[in-house]
Amino acid sequence: MKIGVYSTKGGVGKSSIAFSIATDLGYNLYTNDMVDYLRKYKKAKFYTILRDNDNTVYDFGGFRDKKADNFVEENLETIIVPILNDVNSVTRALEAGRKFKHKKVIFVINAVETKKDIEQVKMVLNHYFENPEILHLRKTNLFKSAMEKGISPKEFAEKSFHKHVYKNILTEYDKLLKRIKED
Repeated sequence: MKIGVYSTKGGVGKSSIAFSIATDLGYNLYTNDMVDYLRKYKKAKFYTILRDNDNTVYDFGGFRDKKADNFVEENLETIIVPILNDVNSVTRALEAGRKFKHKKVIFVINAVETKKDIEQVKMVLNHYFENPEILHLRKTNLFKSAMEKGISPKEFAEKSFHKHVYKNILTEYDKLLKRIKED
């Protein structure tokens, strides 16, 4: 399986989502962004030339890269598009959804603080796409903390003294992992 985490908007959580999926599935992780997990996850690599590899998560940094777009088009089955409840993020997510509409696109509303965040983004996505696949992840420090330690979010939560705090976010995250594994 090959998965792309894609958005041309920076700060939407691409790296933490890509890292989380890769570590929990035991996949390789390729990025075009200089992120801290490169030193901590042995299967992470910085790429200057994209290579088509199975069992890989591709973390595409928040900028337009024609080579990355072509690579996604030609090689990836699943594209995860992180999206925040703000105009610029939603606009960029709509662009990605249109660009890769013939692929399996999973919109992940990230850093959700209220049900209103989910409802507003869903309303826009449902207006532009027929039956878009939409999941959400509440605002949490779990993914960032796990990435800083170089371990998967599930492992981090299990080792945490306060693991009960992560119960709800792990339920949401498990839905994403389950959906990815279905193909």
